[in-house]
Amino acid sequence: MYQKVIIFRSELVFRKFVILNLDQITQVLVFEDVLDQTIFFYCFYHKELLAATKEISSNNFEKYKEKYIKLAKNLNFRVEPCYDSLNVVKLKR
Repeated sequence: MYQKVIIFRSELVFRKFVILNLDQITQVLVFEDVLDQTIFFYCFYHKELLAATKEISSNNFEKYKEKYIKLAKNLNFRVEPCYDSLNVVKLKR
């Protein structure tokens, strides 16, 4: 169970947090809720912290998917397949 949650005001601030705290992050999850037209970003940091933000889907999920796949390569994370949906990007250490 996470004891602390940080909600960022934008995806850009969230991504900067991920890059700055790379050594402490175990997993990043990005997914689109098509019904709510929202893209959610979650970062699992240690066992005590969850960082998150969201963006409107009209900002194009594919754009974020490409960014996070590229980020995974640069930060030595692996992209794990999510078989239940095409609108999910899961980066794991």
